[in-house]
Amino acid sequence: MWEASQNSRNSSMKMPESLRGYLRTWNEWRRVPVVMQTRSNDCGPACAVMTLARHGHLVDLDSVRRRTRPGLSGTSAKTILKVMESYGLPGLGIKAALEDLPTLPPASILFWGSDHFVVLVSADTRYVRVIDPAIGRRKLSLPTASQLYAGSALIFRGEGRLT
Repeated sequence: MWEASQNSRNSSMKMPESLRGYLRTWNEWRRVPVVMQTRSNDCGPACAVMTLARHGHLVDLDSVRRRTRPGLSGTSAKTILKVMESYGLPGLGIKAALEDLPTLPPASILFWGSDHFVVLVSADTRYVRVIDPAIGRRKLSLPTASQLYAGSALIFRGEGRLT
């Protein structure tokens, strides 16, 4: 049970730090919608839709798919960046170590494995939370994430600044 404050007449409650962290993670999960890929080569467009939605740009998967025109092997990071900029969300491709994921903005797009994209929801010293457009929401331990994360990310600017 939370401690009641002795100084308050209303006996306001102090929330434990561990619960605050849990609620921050829960709120971030809710702020990035899940968009499932409908074709095997749709992970890039699906991730773009999720990231756009996180930044307030509501577009549908078909619209983004038409702009990216994914080939048999999917969509390139360069194409995703161009399409995101066409929607008013400029971005940047970066190299980032697994340990750097907690510093990346929510809704960054991560290169996963050798041919897949996922959306970063959050990361800390124990877990990486992503939305995989082929599977849905995933909470992965760092050792598991290290086997999947390819070391590259796309980060995006919201309202003219990196968010």
